[in-house]
Amino acid sequence: MSFGYKTAWFAARTTDATALAHALGLANLRPAPADVATAAAYEHDTGNAFITPVLEGWTLVMSKDFLDLAGGSPPSFVDLLCKASAELRTEVQFFASYRVCEVHGWARATQGELSRAYCYDGSSGDIVIDHGEPTAQEVALGHRFFNPAGAEAEGDTYWERTDLRHVSETDVMQLAGLWSIDPSERDDMPDGLLATIEWFQAAPPVPPRPSVDRKPWWQFW
Repeated sequence: MSFGYKTAWFAARTTDATALAHALGLANLRPAPADVATAAAYEHDTGNAFITPVLEGWTLVMSKDFLDLAGGSPPSFVDLLCKASAELRTEVQFFASYRVCEVHGWARATQGELSRAYCYDGSSGDIVIDHGEPTAQEVALGHRFFNPAGAEAEGDTYWERTDLRHVSETDVMQLAGLWSIDPSERDDMPDGLLATIEWFQAAPPVPPRPSVDRKPWWQFW
């Protein structure tokens, strides 16, 4: 069972799943079939995370609750990404994609230093982070995106430009495949570990008359 769409994950160049789990604040690691662990990690507001076995030198950790890290400006995944990279002394990457409100992002850090990060939040129309120069892989994939918050976007002809396009979930998957591993292509995902995100806090019960602005951005339907 593959994953990648409508979720978020970290990818670390390491074979030590326990050290990676510690660096990301995960606990209660237990063996689990890939389909069971993936389904559990796709349940939001549970704090579940799926840790894959080593895949071509990379270990991935996926949880739909990681989507919360893509919120804010700058998004909160930056601190956790750099922390994990520093502790593991290796490269760690982050990917997020949620097409319902078109939130898509990616980032990489090495030895605790953030080298590249991009994240677009379609619910606000903002590019919440665009750090570092686009990598060679991004350039090769033709990553030239519209910026709704830019001054040029106010012009009548901006949206008619053919050299720019909207970022999409496909961009996230393709870049993941060039940077490390595209998990959406892994229909034969091996069994791994199911873990609990220690720092995760479930959303409070929904009041009788919920306020839209209190919902996590990715729970808009």
